[in-house]
Amino acid sequence: VDKLKEENRQLKEEIHALKAEMSDLKLALLRAQYGTKENVKKGVANTIKKCRCEGPFAEYIDDDIFNVYYMTVSGHLNYNFTGNWCAKHNKEAVENLPYSETCKAYMATQIELDKAMEYLLQQLEEKGIADRTVICFTGDHWPYGLTNEEFSELLGHKVEENFELYKSDLILWCGAIKEPIVVDKMCSSRDILPTLLNLFGFDFDSRLLMGRDIFSNTEGFIIFHNRSLITDKLMFNSSNGDVTYLTDEELPEDYLKTQRGILNNRWKYSKLIMDTDYYSYIDKALGIEIVEPAQTYFVDYSQLTQ
Repeated sequence: VDKLKEENRQLKEEIHALKAEMSDLKLALLRAQYGTKENVKKGVANTIKKCRCEGPFAEYIDDDIFNVYYMTVSGHLNYNFTGNWCAKHNKEAVENLPYSETCKAYMATQIELDKAMEYLLQQLEEKGIADRTVICFTGDHWPYGLTNEEFSELLGHKVEENFELYKSDLILWCGAIKEPIVVDKMCSSRDILPTLLNLFGFDFDSRLLMGRDIFSNTEGFIIFHNRSLITDKLMFNSSNGDVTYLTDEELPEDYLKTQRGILNNRWKYSKLIMDTDYYSYIDKALGIEIVEPAQTYFVDYSQLTQ
């Protein structure tokens, strides 16, 4: 065991030395390419700008029809100006905001995505296809890199932890829409896919999807991880049994019981879908061949500064 520990220690030292050599080599190559240290910074900045969108954008921009999925991690933790490149890169833009250092760093990381979206929209406009392009834009979780106190600082009031903590926005953008349209119906991420499928006129079996079309006349229905729920008519907090009514309408006596029954059924069948790999069974039954798309990986531009 002692021998293995010593070998492991030596290996770590060798790896550390190799990393140092690689860093020196990267810097030497950059200086050979750009000259002075100041020019190195400018060259890296230009490379970063190019990497934001140009790589993946060029792959589909000339296609008549395209369907592209972007997942950004530029806004992720940790939120500081020393270990987070995106925050450091945009620090000047947030210096005068009335927030703590952590919240400023959080805002700075979000600016990086703003810049990428600006570039994307500009390219769509220049190509003349913005009016026939739809962008669906949403977050997949709250900023859990912030404490609830810091989150409250950004909100301007103490965050309610059972419902409000998970509140977010869904943005559907198209260049043909000239004036904003606000939809305030209760919905969740489960509702995005059926909404888009209906908007694009796809023929699909809605029974195979848990969500509902946001623009339909069906009642909103939101499920939380602790089995709390929200409908158009009430909010039920499972942690303490509190019910908050959202309407003056007189509801049936068993309304809440019915909604909780629907929640429990969805919970049960969601688990069964996972346990039985249900959608794989559907694919085989319908003779659908699943083809895994080839993955293309682009430069992580934060590494260029290391």
